Amino acid sequence: LSKNRLQELPSEICDYHSIERINCYGNCIKSIPPAISHLQQLTYLDLSRNQLTVLPAYIGNLQSLEVLIAANNKLVSLPEELGMLEKLHEIDVSCNEISHLPLQIGDLTSLRSFNIRRNLLVELPLEISRLNLRKIDFSNNRIEKIPTVFRKIDTLEEIILNNNPLISPTAHICTKGRKHIMKYLHIEAIKEERKRGILHESEMKRLARKSLPPQQ
Repeated sequence: LSKNRLQELPSEICDYHSIERINCYGNCIKSIPPAISHLQQLTYLDLSRNQLTVLPAYIGNLQSLEVLIAANNKLVSLPEELGMLEKLHEIDVSCNEISHLPLQIGDLTSLRSFNIRRNLLVELPLEISRLNLRKIDFSNNRIEKIPTVFRKIDTLEEIILNNNPLISPTAHICTKGRKHIMKYLHIEAIKEERKRGILHESEMKRLARKSLPPQQ
C-alpha cells in the first residue's frame, strides 16, 4: 500500500487475519484502526513517511510483531504498551518529534536494533541498559549525558551518537568509538560509587582493572 494518498490505514486490511507484513510507506495516514489488534500473525509493520502524531496503545496487542518502522512521521512520544511486544527485535522511529521514551522500553527483551535518530530527546532512560541491543542510533538529538549504566549493555556492537551536545563522555572520547566510550562509562561509574562512599581506594583500583574492556 506504499506511495498512495491514504488518509488512514484501511480497516478492511484487518479482516485478513493471516497477514504477516504490511507496508504503508509514503502515504498521508493520520490514524490506525483498533481492528489492527486482530492481526495476530503480523510480524512486519512499516508506517514510515506518514502523518502519525501517536502510535495507539493497542499496538501493544500485536504479539507477533518483530519489526516496527515509523520513521518520518510527527510522533511526539511512544506508548507504554510498546513494552508488551516480546518478539520485537527492531524499532525505527527516526525523524520524528519524540521528546522522551517510556520506561517500559526496558521490557523489550528481544530488541536488537533501536533507531531514534533525529528526534528531540534530552535524555536516555536507564531502563535501556536492561536490553540486549546490538545497535543503537540516537544521533541528532539533544542528549548531554550517556548514563553510566549503559556500560552493562555488553552485547552492543554499534553506537551512533553524533550531533548531540554531549559533555559526558566528551566528543573527543566519542570519536574513538564504542570501546573507548564503554571504558569511560566504567571509570565514571566507579567514581560515582566512590563519591557515595561505597568503595575504598583499594577496591576502586581492583574494579577499575576488572572493568576495562579486553584489548583487541
